[in-house]
Amino acid sequence: MLVLGAVCGAIYGNVAMEMGWLPPEYRLHMVVFAMAGFFTGCVRAPVTAILLLLELTGRFYHLVPLGIVSLFAYAAGELCHDTPIFDAMLEKIIDKHERNKNNLVAPAQQNLLEEAVEGGSPVEGKTLAEIRFPGRALVVSVRRGDQDLIPQRDTRLLAGDYVYLIPNHAKLRELARLFRARVEERPEWAGKLGEESGEKKAAAESPVPPVTLEAGKNGKGGKAAKEEKKK
Repeated sequence: MLVLGAVCGAIYGNVAMEMGWLPPEYRLHMVVFAMAGFFTGCVRAPVTAILLLLELTGRFYHLVPLGIVSLFAYAAGELCHDTPIFDAMLEKIIDKHERNKNNLVAPAQQNLLEEAVEGGSPVEGKTLAEIRFPGRALVVSVRRGDQDLIPQRDTRLLAGDYVYLIPNHAKLRELARLFRARVEERPEWAGKLGEESGEKKAAAESPVPPVTLEAGKNGKGGKAAKEEKKK
């Protein structure tokens, strides 16, 4: 990388000198600056580049220009979203390994999901090893009361637990079904409570005819109320 940077700096220095943009005595300085910029842009290590070039040249008056060049080179690499060379080499080596071929790539933005274990849900009473989470969701923590449990293979989920996990956003609906109680397995008191609340709500919304109320207050039937209305 330093050699390539030196070549680029020498070419730029010669062209700038021939065009009259740069005095001849500054041509070698372009070589030093190009080495630092090329190294920083490829490796994303500006401090290493500055120290390396200061050691090669032995002249500390290059410190400020090297810092400016390294800063712009680093910013250019980040704006272009270019992968540093050593990171790219590591990813290439990992991808070649047979054990890592089926690995899923995590999304750039990961959101932690909280799910409450309901009574009668498919995951109640099961260990994490027995549960097959959709999309290979990763369980991060299990909260039981005031305690935070570190998830293990033998961690058993109970009703009322709160499970924190990193989900696969394409499988959110399937993941939510695991923690929801099935309708036929819900307790009887829950169904009765729902029916009573529905009846109260319907009674509150339906208007009562004024004739019926008036007849009830006077202690008369419906026919007597109609006769009085006709008179």
